[in-house]
Amino acid sequence: MQKNVGFGSALVLFFRRYVDFTGRSTRAEYWWMMLWRFIYAIIFIALLIALVPTIIVVAGNQGNSVVPIVIEVLLLVLLLLVALASIVPTIALLVRRFRDAGVNPFLVLLPYLLPQGVGAFIGIPQIVVKMGTDDPATLFSAFG
Repeated sequence: MQKNVGFGSALVLFFRRYVDFTGRSTRAEYWWMMLWRFIYAIIFIALLIALVPTIIVVAGNQGNSVVPIVIEVLLLVLLLLVALASIVPTIALLVRRFRDAGVNPFLVLLPYLLPQGVGAFIGIPQIVVKMGTDDPATLFSAFG
């Protein structure tokens, strides 16, 4: 575990300890990585929003230029790939940070599993059972 973690070294440690669920992580390592993720998200969202007016103009004019749409799709694919690539190291960082704080590391899974469990227990079975009916009142009674 490194004592002095800076902005750049946090990113290096994040990917170097990609699947390291053992050990500990400092507060600095965690918060610098969250700052990296925040900056990354802001940049991509700004780029996506900046391209929307161009796409609207191109679509409104029935122009032949598909370049803005292709750029938007490529940005979305890149955003998705980076998000998928950072799921495992983010969970590993959280487990190490929870362990360092003295909290049970299995609690990291709670936000991922709890919504599915509550949804399956409360609402989804009722809706699935009532989907076979033709009466809309019966179908929507599952929601109220």
